[in-house]
Amino acid sequence: MTTLAEAATELRDALRLTGVRAVLEPDHINPPCVFLKIKHLEDRHLAAGVMTVEWYLYLCAPVGKLIDAYRHFDDLRAVILPAGFRTNGLGEAVELELPGGGKPVPALQCTIRTKID
Repeated sequence: MTTLAEAATELRDALRLTGVRAVLEPDHINPPCVFLKIKHLEDRHLAAGVMTVEWYLYLCAPVGKLIDAYRHFDDLRAVILPAGFRTNGLGEAVELELPGGGKPVPALQCTIRTKID
């Protein structure tokens, strides 16, 4: 069975193939980018060796004017959606606190589901 770390790395690498900067660690966030984080694990089919993982995809924009953040969100979505990444819903606007401090980063919080086996 694929580990969660392997699944996260595979998802990050697939996003990077679209040309998007994708990261797994909050201290690597450097907008514009996508930050990945596990939201929920569903193990109903674990006996069969399959687990569903729901991921948060944070589409991160540089700190600045909100209208500019919206443009960055549009740009990131325009790249990842045609590549086959389908988010559950349109997303929710949030602000991410970075480990190093400073101003929170504007982000669009979306979710995506993957199966790992």
